[in-house]
Amino acid sequence: MFGLAVPAGALLATLAWSSPAEVSAARGHMIVVGGGPGGAGAACFSCHGLQGQGDAGGAFPRLAGLDRIYLARQLDDYASGARPNPAMSPIAQQLTAGDRQSTALYYAELSAPAAVEPSSAADGRLVQWGAMLYAQGSAERGIQACANCHGPAASGLNRVYPPLLGQPASYVDAQLRLWRDGVRHNDIYDVMGTVARRMTDEDIRAAALYVAGISP
Repeated sequence: MFGLAVPAGALLATLAWSSPAEVSAARGHMIVVGGGPGGAGAACFSCHGLQGQGDAGGAFPRLAGLDRIYLARQLDDYASGARPNPAMSPIAQQLTAGDRQSTALYYAELSAPAAVEPSSAADGRLVQWGAMLYAQGSAERGIQACANCHGPAASGLNRVYPPLLGQPASYVDAQLRLWRDGVRHNDIYDVMGTVARRMTDEDIRAAALYVAGISP
């Protein structure tokens, strides 16, 4: 999210996809609905929805349609501790590399409509400010425009810069705060951390509200 302009080739080199013979979307589906080694309590659908649509109330992101390499990398980072999370880390650590890649492949093949969150009238000023940050950033404070990396329609530009379209405001808000606080740091060159540390609470809320309301 919200990244500095970094050569995509340099980043993609770290996202190499290994392909064990056992990797398949069917295997990923079994993990999503059954939890794999973690059992039913670790089933992905319980938080991310049966169609991978996410859950705004729980700040759970949409996974459907995201790039398989990006998703696999996030699961690897949960497992290694590069992206610590009290819920996801234990689950990812129980999965083999093949399990994680199969899960990523399954979600990548899903197609889910973007869930647009309507903003209340009270949020109008924040949404307008978020739109400005997304499109133009803030040069005086060194905040890069989100569109530079995630695209003007929030559909992402490549496997490094994921789409933000359809992500709940609660999730976007939470991730920006984790980047800013240094809790999440699984990013080459600290791209997101550098930008997030320059954002105020209001900036973060505004950007999250705007992103959540972008229409496909």
